[in-house]
Amino acid sequence: MPIQRHTDQAKRLTILTATGEVLVDEIVEVVSAFKDDLPALNILWDFRKAYLTESFESEFTRGIAKLAKTSVGLRRDGKTAYVASSDLVFGMCRMFTTQLGLEGALHSTMVFREMDEALKWLCD
Repeated sequence: MPIQRHTDQAKRLTILTATGEVLVDEIVEVVSAFKDDLPALNILWDFRKAYLTESFESEFTRGIAKLAKTSVGLRRDGKTAYVASSDLVFGMCRMFTTQLGLEGALHSTMVFREMDEALKWLCD
């Protein structure tokens, strides 16, 4: 199922909601689209109802981190939150945020289990 995108300009927040099976190609497509259709200052990836069935390896996280840095990584004051309920998706998000830091992305990132905590962090 495609990743749904919604932007709330008043809150300066773009929400990306993934449900069902998440494919590497879908994430690459969404992040690539940021180059032409910039997200708001802050981004929330909601993976609470998503699952991974494809092999998400460290090579994927490195590649997507490089892509993300070129499309949204220069948001010095921006934040990106990832919300995941499953241990696997939570771990992959943590690995990805580590790769973003190694790539030199300038925005802040955090991984959460609870949506309320992520929204509080993003909106503070």
